Amino acid sequence: MIKPTLFNLLIAFLFLTLCNTAISQTYKPFSVRKNIEVRGNMLVIGNSILGKDNQPFHLITKDNQDISMQYIDIDSDGSTFSSSSADVQVPPYKNGSATTCYRVAYAGLYWGATLQSGSRSAINKVKFKVPGSSTYTDIQGELVYDAIVNPI
Repeated sequence: MIKPTLFNLLIAFLFLTLCNTAISQTYKPFSVRKNIEVRGNMLVIGNSILGKDNQPFHLITKDNQDISMQYIDIDSDGSTFSSSSADVQVPPYKNGSATTCYRVAYAGLYWGATLQSGSRSAINKVKFKVPGSSTYTDIQGELVYDAIVNPI
């Protein structure tokens, strides 16, 4: 009989060997978007477009499959069917003082979309509104991969 320690080492070795030989598939090679050298931290902000309702959902006993998901639409604007927002909350400086030492070196807007039906020309377009503004700005993004035009 194999000792438990030897067995655990064997399993760990097999796992690492299989992970080392795993193959992935990239539809379009990654490219550098922006190359900035700064000292400090990077902050990534995100938000959701699907949820139970327009309120934050923090019930840890439920998973997405337990909830009837719908588009979040926080703006009550007839020109949008889905809208959400994310707020940047900069952590306080080390001594607990105001956050005046922070600056934005680069900000990017990234989104993903799936088009079930409708115009193919709309898949790379979004509306963007800055805080305090009452109007949207139309933004057209770069289409990285289209599964209908170039299926696997």
